[in-house]
Amino acid sequence: MEEQNPEKITSETRYWYDKAITLVKRHNLLNRLGIVDDDDIYLFAKNLAIRLIRGKIYENSLTLSDPLAPTVVKIPVIGWSAKILDNQTRKLKELLQAQETSADKFVRELPTEEQRRKARIIELAVNDLVVKGTTSNTKTPHSEPKLTPELLNAWEQNWRNKIK
Repeated sequence: MEEQNPEKITSETRYWYDKAITLVKRHNLLNRLGIVDDDDIYLFAKNLAIRLIRGKIYENSLTLSDPLAPTVVKIPVIGWSAKILDNQTRKLKELLQAQETSADKFVRELPTEEQRRKARIIELAVNDLVVKGTTSNTKTPHSEPKLTPELLNAWEQNWRNKIK
């Protein structure tokens, strides 16, 4: 499953795309929804990568906004780590914006309204999966949703017929 290339692939983009593909393969997500078309596969992986990036931004923001942060960052090593985390978050926000723009452009350029509708449903299915995989277990990092068999089965039943 190789990513279509409507935008420049950076190592950071590749990292998140590979992470998404790993989740897709580990949990057989495409087969669960009956997704076989190349455009749909690309959009599923792209939307999953976007959600994982958003999750990492959220995790970083929680760390940086901790009430103890202003006190703790005065310690040199921790202050340095906080700067690195802040820089990483800024870069992730830029990457997220580029990926969202790329996905939106790809969907707008699909030839039929039916394909654009299906693309939106795929995006909603991915969002639903990630939200359920992170909120059901608050100890799970938001950039690594925990996908249990029960969650996956319920998700599949909810979305499989909507994607057709």
